[in-house]
Amino acid sequence: MPDLRQTIADHLAPHHEALVASETYGHFHKALKKLLRDPFEKETLFALLLEKQAEGVLKPCRNLGDRQNRHLDAWQRLVEAGPEDLKAYDDRQLAGILHGAWRDTLFMTILDLPEKGPDGKYLGLASPANPENIRATLETLPDTLAAAVEGGNMDPDVSDCDIACSITGERLQLEMRDWQPVLQRLDMKTGQFVEAEAISAGKPLRHMEMNLPTGELLLADWFRIPGFSESVEALAGDPGRDIEPDQGADEHTRNHFERAGLVHISVGNSCPTIYRDGEILRLGRIDEEALYNEAGEQIAEEPEQAGMICTDLWWATMADKQTIADILMRSDQHADRAAAEAAIDAYVEENWGVIRIQMEPGPLHVYLPSGHNGSEPDGLFVKAGLKPMTGLEEQIVLSRAPLAELDPDMVLETGFTQGDPATAEPAPEPEPEPESDLSL
Repeated sequence: MPDLRQTIADHLAPHHEALVASETYGHFHKALKKLLRDPFEKETLFALLLEKQAEGVLKPCRNLGDRQNRHLDAWQRLVEAGPEDLKAYDDRQLAGILHGAWRDTLFMTILDLPEKGPDGKYLGLASPANPENIRATLETLPDTLAAAVEGGNMDPDVSDCDIACSITGERLQLEMRDWQPVLQRLDMKTGQFVEAEAISAGKPLRHMEMNLPTGELLLADWFRIPGFSESVEALAGDPGRDIEPDQGADEHTRNHFERAGLVHISVGNSCPTIYRDGEILRLGRIDEEALYNEAGEQIAEEPEQAGMICTDLWWATMADKQTIADILMRSDQHADRAAAEAAIDAYVEENWGVIRIQMEPGPLHVYLPSGHNGSEPDGLFVKAGLKPMTGLEEQIVLSRAPLAELDPDMVLETGFTQGDPATAEPAPEPEPEPESDLSL
């Protein structure tokens, strides 16, 4: 890679006179930002990181743990496997790690240019620009910008990466020391950044046991029947936390199961198909390449389908018909139980993507990925020991008997007890958020 300072200087050189002619320092800053933004910024910072990787100075993030983050996932790939292992858009994610220091340095450099007025007050970026100040800045700016990013050090309050813990949802900042990223959290008592702990996601699969008193299993993303949503909300309540991180999604699933009797699982915008496999129902997606060759000729039989869930809500919801009727009867929308059951039947008949499966009454074992891994399970069930089905990526597995073949080191026995919406008390009011000791 050419010298970073020279690269920046060469890029700015054709624009010197136009920049010197800026009316105000604000105009100068705006013009510089436009010249130095993508694609120049991305290409320059990405090339710098490739150079540092080739030199062997980049180090993996020491406290990422099982968190997932697009910036740091790309960083780990670059450090551990090299450029050949990078994915689409990793160049942008990697450049994004450094662009906070790049842009902050640029802004602070311009912020120091305005002079004080006759009354000694700072005139700000709206003040008329001094051409000589701009010329001097353009001479030193390549050195200033290069020094800000090529040393491998960055304070957490400079980074503008979007670092939210994918497991807990905690907002984190990124610090860099000698080319090693370190996640920092803000201590709300002291106002100081402290190193965040590395977090484990735990076992990737979970097991719950639901009851089918009638054996009539209904599956959908949600049941938009009058009285259903408000009754579920009264039963399950507000989990009191964001459901975007994995722990929030898991708590949301638990609340709906233990308080409303519903299995409610994050699956993303995936519309999983239900496939029969003896006494097992597998919910997931089949790779078309496993069924057809490049010429479009079928090379394998698709397993028997039992339907497809339309997941406009990005969640899969399932329960026995009796459970759903019990929920509806908590509302004032249905005159009696017969009316509630008729509303369920009509809803199933009228809506594509709502599935009815008749089974023998009794327990049904539910196996599901933790957090939001149901949208991209990455072969978790097969890794855990489930026999593969042609081209299928399982998202949820339902079985009449426990799946003894699954590796217990990968499956968490949740111990959740299914709630009975016919007798359950309404959910308690959520506790208020604790006040911070940090004065702002």
